[in-house]
Amino acid sequence: MRLSLEIVQVDVVVTDKKGRPVADLTAADFEVLQDGKRQTVTHAGYVGLARAPMTPAGADASTTPEATATPGAPTDPIVFVIDDHALSLPSVAATTRALLQFADAMKADDEVFLLRSSRSRVEIRPVQGPAELRAAARGLRQMARVTEDQRDYADSLARTPDALPLLATNVYLNRLLARQSLLSLQNIVDALRAWKGRKTLVLFSEGYPIWNVRRDAVASLLDPIYGRGGEVLDEVERLSDLANRASVVIHTLDPRGLVTAGISASDPSAHPTHQASLDVLAARRSALTTSQASLAYLAERTGGLAVANRNDAGEGVSRILSSSRDYYLVGYEPQRATFGGGRPRFHSIEVRVKRPGLKVRSRKGFFGVSDEELFAAAPPAAPLDAPR
Repeated sequence: MRLSLEIVQVDVVVTDKKGRPVADLTAADFEVLQDGKRQTVTHAGYVGLARAPMTPAGADASTTPEATATPGAPTDPIVFVIDDHALSLPSVAATTRALLQFADAMKADDEVFLLRSSRSRVEIRPVQGPAELRAAARGLRQMARVTEDQRDYADSLARTPDALPLLATNVYLNRLLARQSLLSLQNIVDALRAWKGRKTLVLFSEGYPIWNVRRDAVASLLDPIYGRGGEVLDEVERLSDLANRASVVIHTLDPRGLVTAGISASDPSAHPTHQASLDVLAARRSALTTSQASLAYLAERTGGLAVANRNDAGEGVSRILSSSRDYYLVGYEPQRATFGGGRPRFHSIEVRVKRPGLKVRSRKGFFGVSDEELFAAAPPAAPLDAPR
């Protein structure tokens, strides 16, 4: 996404009813609304397997010389990010299988990166072919990054009278892990900001507690400790805005597959009362819904897809990648009030197409800070490596 005083440019995926990319639209076929107000579309260009020229509004596509790319050009880089701060053991296994399946079908010109949220240092280096990707996939391990002090503190809360100990402990630890993961993702996206062009990021994650799933479950006296959900939501908002500015489309994949959220073999043999069992089930269903909604929210904000409730994670990766290679770059001239004027506010974007029966996927908006201002305040860090 490009944001400047002269132009706002957003990437847009358009498909037909069968999910196939539509490649013959021009600027005149698009409508863009910013904060509910229709904008004047100045250009639209198709980028994909059938590379089409950039067409200004009202121009004849057959006479437009400028092209966005040439046939056979390298595809956009694919960045796999494993949110291993809190992946369960079954999710690690499902993620490994998906990466191995991708490696089997990997093309020679695919620029692929494999990163983990648990790494404190962002080292962006492409994998050297399918063999290295397979080795890295098989090396994934479950690793919850919680310090002993944090775990001891959570355990002390579990002994607090008149609270729901298990739920309170889980919520506390989940929030710690969520913030650590989201901060790592911000660092990764910031490193990708130095690259030109559009980047596809596939995030393997079990989601984040961005809404308050314990409002009616834990006594209000714990709110100063846990917060009301806003601190994690703030990190998601920062991540999505940074991704939009860095032209990173975040697709999310929940490797848990179909989850029942019911009583399992790992539970205690018996709960104290029938009501206690019902409380545990309700809390788990709420947490599952919240975690999946958070992944859908993050993907939607950046123009990506969210894949959940599928036991074949490899098929989910294929679905994401097949829907992300073909897109339009649609631009318009922003109004003067879009940038500047005190504290930046969020501007919503809605992209429509006039041709009936088509589906549109695009980024949902941006904060009113131009790329020039952001670059002056926080220049992108030079990546350690870059796509060819």
